Amino acid sequence: MSNLLLKELLKNIEFELLQGELEPAISSIHYDSRTVVNDSLFVAIKGFQTDGHIFICQAIQKGASVIILEDEVEVPKGITVLKVKQSRKVLALLSSAFYGNPAEKLTLIGITGTNGKTTTSFILKSLLDSMEVKTGLVGTTGYYIGEEKLEASHTTPESLELHQLFAKMVCEDVKVVIMEVSSHSLSMDRVFGLNFKIGVFTNLTQDHLDFHKTMENYREAKAILFENLSEDSFAILNEDDINSNFFRKVTKAKTFTYGQSPKADLTASSPKFDLGGTSFKLVFDDSNYNVRTNLLGKFNLSNTLASLLTIFTLQLNKRIIIESLEKVQTVEGRFEIIRKNKLTAIVDYAHTPDALEKIILSVREVTNGKIILVFGCGGDRDKEKRPLMGKIATELADKVIITSDNPRTENPLGIIENIVKGLEANSYQVIPNRKEAIGFGVKILNLGDVLIVAGKGHETYQIIGREKSHFDDREEIRKAFERN
Repeated sequence: MSNLLLKELLKNIEFELLQGELEPAISSIHYDSRTVVNDSLFVAIKGFQTDGHIFICQAIQKGASVIILEDEVEVPKGITVLKVKQSRKVLALLSSAFYGNPAEKLTLIGITGTNGKTTTSFILKSLLDSMEVKTGLVGTTGYYIGEEKLEASHTTPESLELHQLFAKMVCEDVKVVIMEVSSHSLSMDRVFGLNFKIGVFTNLTQDHLDFHKTMENYREAKAILFENLSEDSFAILNEDDINSNFFRKVTKAKTFTYGQSPKADLTASSPKFDLGGTSFKLVFDDSNYNVRTNLLGKFNLSNTLASLLTIFTLQLNKRIIIESLEKVQTVEGRFEIIRKNKLTAIVDYAHTPDALEKIILSVREVTNGKIILVFGCGGDRDKEKRPLMGKIATELADKVIITSDNPRTENPLGIIENIVKGLEANSYQVIPNRKEAIGFGVKILNLGDVLIVAGKGHETYQIIGREKSHFDDREEIRKAFERN
């Protein structure tokens, strides 16, 4: 794209000019000094592990002609320097302006919550696709422009990459964008300035306390999505989760609720679950609809209700939507069933206490055999949830095999020690090597039993130390089925 004048990009931004002029033509915007090119603008932002201010000199050496910062540092003459109060918010606004404010040309749906974001987003995309509405998706398993899939760096990318992605979507004639909006992205202003037409809340349970420190802070981060909805937007809230009351109070948007509770605006009655899917009677707007979906479990029923209520607010044909629901396929790594010679395994992304409990209980509803569980906990993440997950596992599953997840820079055995703290020694088995743990789980699997491999879901890698190597739970299960 052609260069834009700095003063044009700064129209809606408060700043203090420390030195230089506002006339430079900007070739590109960067927050990573390694990517800087000639005549570009560098925004110094503060991250988890480092501070962009440290790399200002490197950015200038690589050709940056404009620097935006929060903390004053010495910069050579001839470089334009602007001081702002919150550089992350400024990065979001600059990125939007640089790419022609693409989000304003899109209908944005933001989904937030601890669990269920990915499945809900894929149900929505599938239903919109069936209505021939070209849809983009931004989430954990990838970024989609229609059917084209791009690899995901984060659940919600940094604002610069996000607006770049929006611009591509506009060029490809995308009309609606579904976004998983993480608590990190809300806290770190990655979605600052976006005008969401619909905000969806799935649930709130313990996770990310390594970042947020308390559940109150975690909830406050989620609330940012609803606080910024306008009066002509919609807030879709889970009536079965008490935290919806909090979000209802902080939003100006029109509020609608879904859930099993009879108080919900959209609810389900008489649900029936089996390993082939779920059937229920949908109750909405004084009408009843018989519904069948391939998705399994109570938690996926909740995700389905959230999706239906969300898409109904777009005023699309209800009957066609409900008929299309039966064609929605399971999401990779979310209650994904793998079968071989009548043996059954399930791969799921459950990596929180609540998600682990729900996946085990959902499987218990559809099997009379034993439940064998293989799971671990990620390193360099919330340590408080580890013993909680160990307790849930040993109380609800028949056989528990504790292994490594993505230990990252932590000692894998130290993570396992955290998980088993306070557990009876005969209630679990430890096999630190995840491949061996999965192999053993398959080996002891009998007809009628179900093996659950939890924690990594769709991931095709394992991070040990700082090394990321190929690893796929689904591949390992299939290999183990072949060996047995």
